[in-house]
Amino acid sequence: MDLIQRPLNSFHRVIFNAKSMVLETRPGAPLGASAFRCGYAKSLSVFLQQNKVIAIFLALAMDKIPPLPRAVDLASIIPTFQAFTPYLQANASAILSYPRQTFDYGDHPRQKLDVYMPIENTTPPSKAPAIVVFFYGGGLMWGDRIESEVPGDLVHTNKGYFFASRGYITVVADWRLIPHGGKFPSGGDDVAAVVNWTKKHFASEPRDLFLWPHSGGTLQVATFLFLPEFKNVREAVSEKNPTGVKLKGVIMLGMPAHFKYAPESRRETHQAFYGDKRDECSALALLQAVPKPTSDVPPVLVMYGNFDCEDEIVKPNEEFVEEWRRTMEVPLTVKIIERHNHLSPLYSLGTGEKDQEAWGESMVDWMREISKKQK
Repeated sequence: MDLIQRPLNSFHRVIFNAKSMVLETRPGAPLGASAFRCGYAKSLSVFLQQNKVIAIFLALAMDKIPPLPRAVDLASIIPTFQAFTPYLQANASAILSYPRQTFDYGDHPRQKLDVYMPIENTTPPSKAPAIVVFFYGGGLMWGDRIESEVPGDLVHTNKGYFFASRGYITVVADWRLIPHGGKFPSGGDDVAAVVNWTKKHFASEPRDLFLWPHSGGTLQVATFLFLPEFKNVREAVSEKNPTGVKLKGVIMLGMPAHFKYAPESRRETHQAFYGDKRDECSALALLQAVPKPTSDVPPVLVMYGNFDCEDEIVKPNEEFVEEWRRTMEVPLTVKIIERHNHLSPLYSLGTGEKDQEAWGESMVDWMREISKKQK
């Protein structure tokens, strides 16, 4: 069967031979990914790592990417970042054209953030540029403001470029991971400290603030949003505050909303971060514990790829959304990102490939609509 019916000029196509159960390449035909559905993740992982050109186009085409790319492991990470590397590097001059400033938001060595300022203000003249703060994921173990997977300091600089070029002040923040002593609720403390720093640093004009975490970062933002010990910080940037920075919305990208379906291999990491309280400290559990009604939680946009992990991301998100809509009066929107897996949205921004960046434009549209509604 053909993997994707998408022409790629003289490139090879990948064929899954159902009889021999092996992958074959044939010249001059379309390329695709339905072979992923067959579940031969280990052999396919080896194949993709050895055939990087095919891996690039598999991830870029992304019409059908079940088992392999749905797993948040090397079998997904390697082909995904390899896929976008040439596109990010080709656009490197634009990505690096937006100056980056680094600041301390606390005393710990990990409490640093990078700020990317818009070169041109695309917001209405009467309003100061809004702020987007990004908190990366990394399984609670890995992550930095500038990642090394793509040479040239392009990740997460690509996010600073993408949103700054659309008129947003963009902040990329480090937070304390397990190797740096991170332990629940330290991530919530870090998010609160970033919010306080942002409020103080941009106090001169009223500004909208959006928090945008990915994967493990969503757990830290959920901690900040739902735990009562951060209520004072939330209220200081809520609509109750007549001036300064106001938290207008949160974008939860690829959120592991609970751990009920997580593989056993995650337990050791969860134990290190949550101790024996893993299940009661998940985003869903914290949401369930929020006193209702509440006025200090902003609107939320839940986003995940249609090729994201079914057990760890898709199902928990569906349950989180159901609980939110059943118990919360605050608006929640769901946008499923077509043709993306758990990791690919992060690498797609800044590539200049409009179909791959479309989800980012959708996020911008949501933020602008929220800003208009809450004037």
